[in-house]
Amino acid sequence: MVVCVHNEERYLEGCLKSIFNQIFKPHRVLVILDRCTDRSEEIARRFPVEIFRKKEAKWRNSYAENLQLGFDLLKSDRCDYFAIVDADVILPPNYFNYLVFFMERNKVACASGRVVDKPRSKVNRLFAAWKKLNLKFTPLGRRPRGCCLVIKKNVLREIGGFVDVPAPDTYVQNEALKRGYNVELVVNPTTVVQHVRDEPLRKILRKQFQTGMARCELGTSFLRTLLHGIFRLRPLTILGHIYAYYKKDKVEFALWVLALILFTWFLWWYIFKYIPLALKEGAT
Repeated sequence: MVVCVHNEERYLEGCLKSIFNQIFKPHRVLVILDRCTDRSEEIARRFPVEIFRKKEAKWRNSYAENLQLGFDLLKSDRCDYFAIVDADVILPPNYFNYLVFFMERNKVACASGRVVDKPRSKVNRLFAAWKKLNLKFTPLGRRPRGCCLVIKKNVLREIGGFVDVPAPDTYVQNEALKRGYNVELVVNPTTVVQHVRDEPLRKILRKQFQTGMARCELGTSFLRTLLHGIFRLRPLTILGHIYAYYKKDKVEFALWVLALILFTWFLWWYIFKYIPLALKEGAT
């Protein structure tokens, strides 16, 4: 199991407690300290973990590099599974026990439980409520979550490990699917993971933009990203996809941004102007 850490003193203790409270105990837990300047190492040393200190980033995507470092250190281990646990999540006690049982029974290569946000700030609670409502009405295309992902190690070896991309967990799932393996988001009360991080609004919006860039770099079609951005009301993913595709041509990127702004304005103008009139006429 790998826990990637970059200045996570606020959340790390709760995460590690939930790992060592598992019914199905992890064989080895590797904490990768990615250029930490806070008390993360001091907190990690309170638990029976192995610690790897990364002093500098050699890859463009540091998180992907951390996962590959962890895989290199653990791939010769006798355990059949490789788990990724982010430092800002809390796992239920039966998490690994149920997931491993599910994966063995259903021949699944990658799986995770459902993740629910448990924020404290008003902004984060608002976004969490919006996400929950949004997923309720647009549930299609949901994949296992990278923050608590379990992967069969033989499949990860076959893929060749992680590569230098913005969303390395999504890359692994895509590669597993190409090879005919199944990936599953396991919806069960015993596998609900809590995501406890509070993030400022600018970081939430930046993540949307970076998600769009990652989708482009991983080969997701623009049409799928466009539909994702419209139906899930995440317009910055569309912008991120366009930017990643046209980042060498600033003029064309600016024209796409202008077109997106005009399209969004027209869409909302149409909704607020004509939909109420149609409903009113239908009622009469």
